[in-house]
Amino acid sequence: MNRILLLFPLFLLGYVADAQVFNAILPHDGETREFIYYQPTGYDGSTPYPVVIALHGLNNPPVDFMPRTDFNVVADTAQFIPVYPAALSSIIGTSWNSGTDPTQSADDVGFISALIAKMDNLLNVDLDRIYIVGFSQGGFLTNRLACEIPEQIAAIASVAGTMHTSVRNNCSPSKPMPALHCHGTSDNNVNINGNFILGLISAQDLVDFWVDHNNCSGAPVVSTLPDTYPDGLTVDRTYYPTCDQQTEVDFYKVNGLDHEWTTTDNDIFYSETIWRFFQKYGAPVMTTSMEEPLTSFVPALFPNPVSDRMFVRNTSAELGYIYDVNGRLMQTVELPGREEGFTVDRLIRGLYFLELDGVCLRFIRK
Repeated sequence: MNRILLLFPLFLLGYVADAQVFNAILPHDGETREFIYYQPTGYDGSTPYPVVIALHGLNNPPVDFMPRTDFNVVADTAQFIPVYPAALSSIIGTSWNSGTDPTQSADDVGFISALIAKMDNLLNVDLDRIYIVGFSQGGFLTNRLACEIPEQIAAIASVAGTMHTSVRNNCSPSKPMPALHCHGTSDNNVNINGNFILGLISAQDLVDFWVDHNNCSGAPVVSTLPDTYPDGLTVDRTYYPTCDQQTEVDFYKVNGLDHEWTTTDNDIFYSETIWRFFQKYGAPVMTTSMEEPLTSFVPALFPNPVSDRMFVRNTSAELGYIYDVNGRLMQTVELPGREEGFTVDRLIRGLYFLELDGVCLRFIRK
């Protein structure tokens, strides 16, 4: 049996004490594979936690990719375990064997399969709720994993990375696969329209592949997300809600976005959107859903992220309601005449929503 050696835990300064980041190694196929995992606030081992395996892009190691995504922040309130494995080096850099790098021959599919088993040994995890997400080249590997080890995966999401033709031509998963894809129209690294010479299929072709595989029926639901943040971007959503075995396919096209992972300052926060998609599979669907504002008038919420005291402007609401990412009401605050703001110091670190007369604004408690 392969053994894991824990290198060191890093207590996150300023965070609740039981939130920890661990660096670890896993011997696999003659190589020493590295990964990072995060034990979120509140985890005590008594309840099985979902696992989100997040695959970095080319030359973007886990130590850099982890803070880029803010999955750890989401995990503190959503209660899942983020895992960040590292690719091995090839001629072109730190690269996954995703079909896009002919110089990379590492057994990455076997590595991720072994990593799932080892996380089950390390912590109390729910093997029915293993989710894979990847950025750029990690997105290409995500789709390959869905093709080759679908029985171990509850759902996938890819960001700015599609599928290589060599993978697509041999992809026949044994079950329908819930799939979400996000892509910027101004992506200069992985063009949204694909690259025929390099064998990279387009974002739409990727979506069409999963729509066809999942046997989705009926016309998709097409919409535009509310343009509520001054980020110069707009988001078009194409959603296929009726597919075999209650799976779905979801596509977010971000107009004007380059090769980036969006944040809480954008109309779409990728990590939040991806978790909302994932949590529907392998577990009961949450009945409470916090949606983005449907009005062009948006109150000002600051500071964001916030440590202890928050302020709101441009609202006539008398009460505000704070929900966590799972839609649970965490706090009610009184607003009128409160120039001193209100405190959120009882909230643990994580992602939250403040509802003001039907308008919901996201914020991070740091």
